[in-house]
Amino acid sequence: MIRHENDVTNHRIVWLLIAQGLIANAAVTASQKGGEVGSALGIVGILVTFSAFVILYRSYQARGYLQYLGGEAKQGKLREEDVPLLGWPSRRINGWRCMARWW
Repeated sequence: MIRHENDVTNHRIVWLLIAQGLIANAAVTASQKGGEVGSALGIVGILVTFSAFVILYRSYQARGYLQYLGGEAKQGKLREEDVPLLGWPSRRINGWRCMARWW
């Protein structure tokens, strides 16, 4: 699961770079034609970057939680309801950030 989350993070970073490249290309093209679309494209670039930041932050949290769960599983401290077969658990273990040893 950690490897999958790393792959997803990599794809998200590539999508961010592609989107930023397209926005920069559109801004240069618009400025050459004398249009005032450049400021709107700047706002679009900021929104794309902010949304990518939020998604990457969530991915960072997911990897940390997965590593925490792996450490707890190795010590035999996990309950069955903490590790569902499909998807994320309905709630995370309280205090997992403080107890995580992944940084």
